[in-house]
Amino acid sequence: MLEIKIDLVPMGIRANTKQIGFVTIWNDASGTPEIGNYKYKLEDVDGQGGEFNIQGSYKGFRRQEKTVFHLLRDILNKTLTDE
Repeated sequence: MLEIKIDLVPMGIRANTKQIGFVTIWNDASGTPEIGNYKYKLEDVDGQGGEFNIQGSYKGFRRQEKTVFHLLRDILNKTLTDE
């Protein structure tokens, strides 16, 4: 499972860091060593009242040819363009 925490660091001052988002990606165990199938959840956790909670699945990721950053990019692109 991958967990990606998104922090806002105002003016680069770490003491004022605030978590504003979270992405969880996990393998759904239906793929092969070459092709991964995943489920994911994107959450806005800034507490400003704007609910943003999207869940979905991403199938057919070629894990031998791409990196974890490609997986994150693909999921974000799929999710944010499907709205």
